Amino acid sequence: MLSNLYIKNLALVEELNIEFSSGLNVVTGETGAGKSIILGAIKLLLGERADKSLIRTDAKAAELSAILELGNSDDLKALSEEILNKAGIIPDEDGQIILRRVITPSSSKNFINSTPTTLQTMKELGSCFIDIYAPGEQQGLADNSKQRTLLDRYAGLKKETGKVKESYQKLAQLLDEKDAFHNEVPDRGELDILRYQLNEIIDANLQENEDVTVQQEHKQCSGARELMDNSQAVINLLNGDSNSILNSLQLAFRQLQEMSSIDKEGTAGFTSRVENLTEEIFEISRDIDNYTSHLNLNPEHLDFLEERLQIFQLLKRKFGPELHDVFTYQHKLEDKISKADGFEDLFNELLNKINKTQESFDKSCNSLSHNRKKVTKGLSKNISEQLNDLGFNGSQFSVEMSPLKAGPSGHDHIEFCFAPNSGEGSKPIKDIGSSGEISRVMLAVKTVLAKIDKVPVLIFDEIDANIGGVVATQVSKKLIELGKHHQIFCITHMPQVAAGGKTHYRVEKNVKNGRTTTEMILLENEDRVDEISRMLGGTEISTVVKTHAQELLRH
Repeated sequence: MLSNLYIKNLALVEELNIEFSSGLNVVTGETGAGKSIILGAIKLLLGERADKSLIRTDAKAAELSAILELGNSDDLKALSEEILNKAGIIPDEDGQIILRRVITPSSSKNFINSTPTTLQTMKELGSCFIDIYAPGEQQGLADNSKQRTLLDRYAGLKKETGKVKESYQKLAQLLDEKDAFHNEVPDRGELDILRYQLNEIIDANLQENEDVTVQQEHKQCSGARELMDNSQAVINLLNGDSNSILNSLQLAFRQLQEMSSIDKEGTAGFTSRVENLTEEIFEISRDIDNYTSHLNLNPEHLDFLEERLQIFQLLKRKFGPELHDVFTYQHKLEDKISKADGFEDLFNELLNKINKTQESFDKSCNSLSHNRKKVTKGLSKNISEQLNDLGFNGSQFSVEMSPLKAGPSGHDHIEFCFAPNSGEGSKPIKDIGSSGEISRVMLAVKTVLAKIDKVPVLIFDEIDANIGGVVATQVSKKLIELGKHHQIFCITHMPQVAAGGKTHYRVEKNVKNGRTTTEMILLENEDRVDEISRMLGGTEISTVVKTHAQELLRH
């Protein structure tokens, strides 16, 4: 159940902290008092997107939180734990789930049990706990796809509908592959061109990054003569004639040796350094000579390198722009040619997959249709009984099934039909013009589904719109009955419905320090009598009206 709701700085609400009870909770108040703000806060905690305009004027942020009690439902605990574990959230050991949102002008921060989370997770978790019926949903009831969903919920066909949807998606994917297969397989003329291109690439005998290594080698080979002449000139300077650096160093070394005979200690460092320089110059001369021995002066090899570069440029221009793109294109050519060569086998294999998937899809649709048909009479009977309780004496509700082109939801067209008066013909729900009638139909549907659904909290926003008198009393009784097995919230303008509440709250506007605020007040004893009296007789509350209010509360 929803045990607590906290709202701060949301629209006209400055701060509210409300405790709720089990059973039927009724919410009343003048039109425009702010009842929609309370419902809107719950919707925000269930993952609805927030607008910064909801933040109270002059406030930096709006804050909302709700405490959900898991109770003794093992199914609900297992389902919520599955959602929380998938989102990486640790379940609360006390059997509580805390939803919290902080809405600022630039962002919205969402939390479950103090752990940051996504709106999608809040929505998925919230839908397990709370089901909301608001004005406009009766139009949704007229939608055949919604009717099909309600029938499947009643029949407990979640696995079956999932299987049909999965088979449909797989079949659709295979049919797309079939269409694409013809586009990918080349005709005879295109195939000849593809084979020519592939042979052109294969004949080139390309290697990965070969263009880079050949370019470097060509640059070196084409400048080999110049490199060799310059190398020889450097060798001559280092270790050539009598004027070379090496000869000069050797002469300097001998002079230092003569100086050492006179002052060995003072010249020893100079002698050692010149000796090291002499050895280094000799090593450099030898290394340069070794380098020149590896220079390739073969003109035929240079011609070969230039030919390879031309081949690279040609292939890059055709299939590039880079050499690795040529390899990628080669793989595509091989794949297309392979498909063309094995077209018949590959296409037959694809057709075989399509046929098997089609059979599986048809089988799943037939099974789903059979299971739906088994429960239509039961659903029709149960809703008809509820409608009779709601004042439609002698009415008849029926679920009609007819064939439909197969799709992700099967091949059944579902039509909810209703004959509100005895002896009159049945017609589709969507053709019912009275909002009061369709509101009671929705309540009947919700009542039947509530008996099988595991959703513990039901919220009705003006389910009693456009009804009154005896019917309002019957609606009140139906909500009280639902409240025995679910926590019910009902926003109402009907005194008969308000009097049926186990707990009663009034939403009202007040002005404090020059600011309008919306408050939600728990009514007890005389305060509750006064509120129902207001709903019965307006601003002027007579003794008769008050007595009527007390009588409603007693019954």
